[in-house]
Amino acid sequence: VIDSGNNRLGDIPVTFDVVRGGGSLDGATSTTVEPDSDGRALAILTLGPGEGFDNNAVQASFAGNLGVPATFVASAQTAGDPADTSVSGVVLDNADLPVPGVSLSILDTALT
Repeated sequence: VIDSGNNRLGDIPVTFDVVRGGGSLDGATSTTVEPDSDGRALAILTLGPGEGFDNNAVQASFAGNLGVPATFVASAQTAGDPADTSVSGVVLDNADLPVPGVSLSILDTALT
């Protein structure tokens, strides 16, 4: 979370809502979390039961947000041989433009 001057805010609760796919966030369809001191908020999505491309979506926003909510999408497919698994992606802004300098990680793995 940042303010209009791009200052990081660690005291603004962020609400994550499952908006597509039947997934869950800590067993619920919505969760509110406190960001860290750098304004980063974390919610863990458990994908819904269906297989498909971009078939799961979560939106994140906060009280007083004057912009659009951040939307995260995830695809699901039937599990196969773990050795054949790869992960790729790109973080886009609300104009569908790539956001430079963003790092992502997948919890409980060495993938970054």
